[in-house]
Amino acid sequence: MRRNLVLLTAVVLAAVLLSGCVIWPFGIAVKYDLEKDVFVTQKNERISKDTLNFERKLKFKETDEEYNAASFELKVTDKDNKAVEKQELEDIVEDGKKTGVKVTIPAVGKKDITISIKLDKK
Repeated sequence: MRRNLVLLTAVVLAAVLLSGCVIWPFGIAVKYDLEKDVFVTQKNERISKDTLNFERKLKFKETDEEYNAASFELKVTDKDNKAVEKQELEDIVEDGKKTGVKVTIPAVGKKDITISIKLDKK
């Protein structure tokens, strides 16, 4: 009976890990708040607390509209709703076409962060 319980626990843990859930309590949680009709869905993740330069590439959905980094407002906040300084948003160009943007944060810090990228309404 005890062997079955251990085996069942291992199977459930493996299923949770493979489903993409973040259950590991260590590191910095990164949440994404992206423009729904523009970006491909991005899963939340955890990164190491030792990460100095955080970089992620976010792809655009297939649309007729052309977007670039200047079209968006980037806001990175920590769990206390304080702005994280020195973030950058750059275009990703493949075969002469803009396919997404790259988010770069030189100093992430030690707190969970939320990356918000919304269309700039100027």
